[in-house]
Amino acid sequence: MRPHHVDHELCDLCALCENICGRAIYTESEGRMNYAPGEKCIDCGQCIAICPRDALVHEDGTVPPLTDRDALPAADDVLHFFRARRSTRRFKKDVPPRELLEKLIDAVRYAPTGTNRQAVKLSIVTDQDLIDRLRTAIMARYGAYERHLANPLKRFFLSLFVDRRLGSPGLRAFLRSFMDGWRGGRDVLFHEAPVAVFVSTGPEASTPKDDCCIALHQMTLYAERLGLGSCLLGTVEAAFGKTRALNDLIGLPRERTVLAAACFGFPAVRFRRLTERKPIEVRWI
Repeated sequence: MRPHHVDHELCDLCALCENICGRAIYTESEGRMNYAPGEKCIDCGQCIAICPRDALVHEDGTVPPLTDRDALPAADDVLHFFRARRSTRRFKKDVPPRELLEKLIDAVRYAPTGTNRQAVKLSIVTDQDLIDRLRTAIMARYGAYERHLANPLKRFFLSLFVDRRLGSPGLRAFLRSFMDGWRGGRDVLFHEAPVAVFVSTGPEASTPKDDCCIALHQMTLYAERLGLGSCLLGTVEAAFGKTRALNDLIGLPRERTVLAAACFGFPAVRFRRLTERKPIEVRWI
C-alpha cells in the first residue's frame, strides 16, 4: 500500500524514498520532501519500507512493522526446504479446516505481481460433488482430444491451427497413458485430493502467467510448513485454457483466465529423504 502523507517533522530529507521510487513521485524542494503519487504510483510500498525515520505513514497514522532479520531462515535452511518439498499424489480424505486453508491466502496476498497489479484471484473448491463434476467435464475434453489425435488428418490440422505440440508422438503417448489411467479407475486429475485451487487473473494484469505461477508456488511452499501436501495440476490448467466454459462450473467470469491450478490436502505419505536433480545448464556471459 502507498503511504498517505509525509510527516515533515520526522523526515530528515535522506531522500531514500526518492531514490528507491522509479516513478518520480518524490521530489525535494525548499527543504521539504514533496509526495505526489497520482496515477503513477503502483502501491508497491517500497518507499514506506525503506524510510528510516517512519516519516511515511498510512492514513490512520500507522506504519508497517519492522522486518525481523533474525527471524529469517539461514540460507542453507532455505535450500534444504526447497529440496524437501515434494509433490503429493496420495491424500487423506479429510478436508483441511477452513482456518488452515485461509492461511494459504496470505501466501498469495504477499506474492509479487507485475507492476504490482495484484490482479490474482483464487477459487478454492472443497465441495466434493463439484470436484467430481469438474473431473468429469475435463476428462471428457481429454477424451475428445484423444479421439481427434487418433485421426491423422485431424491431427495435422490441430497441430497446424491449434497447437503444434498436438502433432508430437510424445504428447500422444502421454495422452494415451493419461486416459488409460482414467479408464482404469485412477483420479489422474486431482489425485483424490479434498481441495482444488484455481488461480486466475484478468485483462488488467501486466504479467498474467507469471503472477499466477508465482502466487501458486508460494502457496505450495507455505502449505508444506502448515502440514499440507500439494501437487501442481498442469493438465487441469491446460483444460481451462482451452475451454472457457469450465469457468462456469466454478462461478468464474469467462473474461478471467485460470493460469495455474493445484490440489491440496493432508498427505497420506511422508517422504524421508531429499532427492537429486540433474545439473542446471548455465552460460556465464
